This record gives sequence, C-alpha cells and structure tokens, in this order.
Amino acid sequence: MSCIPLYLRALKYPGASSFPSDTRASIEVEAARPLVTWLENQKIRHYTIPQRQGLLATSADDWRAAYGQYLTALECPCSSEGLPATLQWLCSRAVSLEYADRNEQLNASTSAAVEVGGAVSDWSEHSLPPFADTASPAVAAAVMRMLRTLHMDQEEVTPSTVERLSSVLDTQVLPALPGDEDTAGPSGTGRQGVSAAGPIALLAGFPLGFSTGSPLSDAAATILRMLYLRDLRGLQDVVDRELERVQASTVGAMADKAYGRPAR
Repeated sequence: MSCIPLYLRALKYPGASSFPSDTRASIEVEAARPLVTWLENQKIRHYTIPQRQGLLATSADDWRAAYGQYLTALECPCSSEGLPATLQWLCSRAVSLEYADRNEQLNASTSAAVEVGGAVSDWSEHSLPPFADTASPAVAAAVMRMLRTLHMDQEEVTPSTVERLSSVLDTQVLPALPGDEDTAGPSGTGRQGVSAAGPIALLAGFPLGFSTGSPLSDAAATILRMLYLRDLRGLQDVVDRELERVQASTVGAMADKAYGRPAR
C-alpha cells in the first residue's frame, strides 16, 4: 500500500484530502505539479528560488523534463517515468528533512510518549503509548471494538481498515460531537476543527413543524419529537402484530368452516 497519503497528512500538505487516494494507478501531472512545487518550496529546498521555475512549467512535457532533472539533482534512485514511486520517495525525503529540522522537538515528544506508555512489558489494553503499533493485539482489539460499535463488518485489522475507520470517524462521527470550549480555536471550532454547532446542524434536517425562534429550543423539541415518534413506531409495531394474529385466526376459522373441519 502506498504511503503517500500518510506522508501528506504528516507533512500537513494543504491538498492532502483531495490528492488521489489510489496512488497505485497513474497520477496526472496536474496533481503532481503542485505537490512537487510545495515539497520543494516548503520542505526540501534543494534548489535556489530561480531554479525552481522549471517545476512550474504548464506544459506536461516541459514539466516532466524539469522534474527528471530535479530528481537527478536529488539523486533519486527511482525512474522519473513512474510518478507514484518518485512522489513517494520525495515525500519520504521531505519527512526525513522535517525530522532533521526539528529533531530535538520530535525526540522530546517521542521520549514523553515512551514515558507515558511505560515499559513495553507493561503495556495493556488500558495503557498504551501514543501511536502504538497497529499490529499489536491490544490495538487490534480496540479497533475491532470501534468497528463493531459503528456496525462496520471487518474480520481483521489492516492498514486499510484503520484508514476506513478514520474516514468514518472524520465524516460521520466527529461532526456530530459537540465542540470543546477549552480547545476551541479562533474560528469557533472544537477539538480537531469539529464545529460546536454540529449536532444542531444535523437535527435541522429533521422536520419539526414549528419554530420557537431559538436554535437550542428547536433542537430540544426536535429530540423530543424524535423520541415520541420512536415510541409511536414501537406501539404501531405491537398493534400490527396483534392484527396479524387476529387475521390469522379469522382466516383459519373461515377456512375450517368452508372445508367442514371443526374450528380450532
């Protein structure tokens, strides 16, 4: 599996979410050009500013020629004909340089994580260090519990499983959680950019039938209406079952009479 999506998130590439996820297939120059330019400008910085102009070429042929020269200058071992391979190599180099630039800070973070997690022999289901190995039984068990909770059928935990779970959490679960005022950013968002108005926005899609003029009051009324409808649905199910029993008994008695059999 390609590591490019993981690298892009780690490097905080602005276009990480829109970059082609299936990097095993061919990647178009239009998608690769801005990534290569961003990596060179922000992370690698091998060329001088005037030398970087070739990487901005709009013609695909001109850009590939400039890209090939760039890879040669970086002593890339991959063929420039294979964009996915060379892009992954560039991303890995950028990550290495990022680590070199911030090695003291990152080493301190790693040491802190190790201290929090304790000795490997002491790791347990309830005490795991940050970024624990996804192949460990404890992590796999935790991921499987989350999958079952979200009704996601999966027999084993793989990197693609974790990516799929992360996508579901980001797009369906986290938007429904209230924001944390203590960690809210300047834009009014809660943890990890989740809007505090998420639950209210979700409830707004349910027809209430009236408005109180207050979003919070409308949300509370909507919840009460939903609970009422749930109870009403349960009552209707009970009534439907009883009607089916009565109909079955009635039809059975009529059939017995028609065929001259004694009624049951």
